[in-house]
Amino acid sequence: MNTRVVECARCPTRKEGTRLKKWLLPAAVLAAGLMMSAAPASAQTKVDFDTTQTGNGATGSYHVRLTELAADTWGIQVWGNPDGNTEMNTPIAGMPDKHDIGRLTFTFFSGSDRSNVVWVDDVLQSEITAGGGMLATEWSDWSAGENVWFEAPKTKVFENGRWVTVHDPNAEVDAFGANKFLGTVKVEPNRGIGWVDVAFNNRSQSFTGSSAVPEPGSMLLLGSGLAPLGLVLRRRSRRGVRGENTDPNSSV
Repeated sequence: MNTRVVECARCPTRKEGTRLKKWLLPAAVLAAGLMMSAAPASAQTKVDFDTTQTGNGATGSYHVRLTELAADTWGIQVWGNPDGNTEMNTPIAGMPDKHDIGRLTFTFFSGSDRSNVVWVDDVLQSEITAGGGMLATEWSDWSAGENVWFEAPKTKVFENGRWVTVHDPNAEVDAFGANKFLGTVKVEPNRGIGWVDVAFNNRSQSFTGSSAVPEPGSMLLLGSGLAPLGLVLRRRSRRGVRGENTDPNSSV
């Protein structure tokens, strides 16, 4: 019995099939890398710093943490450090006790030269947690473009023979870290934050500070997603050099 081989004009030749296989793996790796880079990055703590200056007899400091939650969305945490004067401990003689704070101000910049302000488009969260005699409470907030403010609820107290409006003493950020302020803001798109200034105060004391903010991690994620492609291409390049036919009479 004779077996007849019928060639298909449209079927790929062996050489064409080899070329097709050669590029299938890099293409698959590229697709996987792009999927990895497109996936949302997990929340990343970008900067932790303490306030470094005080006013009106303030002692001690507060801690600030900025976390990149998503593109153009930042989480804010503020709490008191266990430092400064208390009724039982006055390491800085002649200075008053460290106060709780009821107002927080943040200013974001796209660069460390502070010349380009990043506006806050929306405030998604503004509250304190319970602790140290403080109750879990929502704060008010507002943005004036260049700055964003967070403020504790207010109440009236009778002082020096008259009623005055003050921040509710049960709804402030505790001076020594018993509770935390939690905020979330959405800033101008595609600007990035490179620097932040903060100012915290109550009626008589103030705490200020600033810090550089590292570059967003999205580009690092993109690089990690595409790294396998570079490795595959490098290996294929090496194989091509080793397997190159140097015979001038060859009819490849």
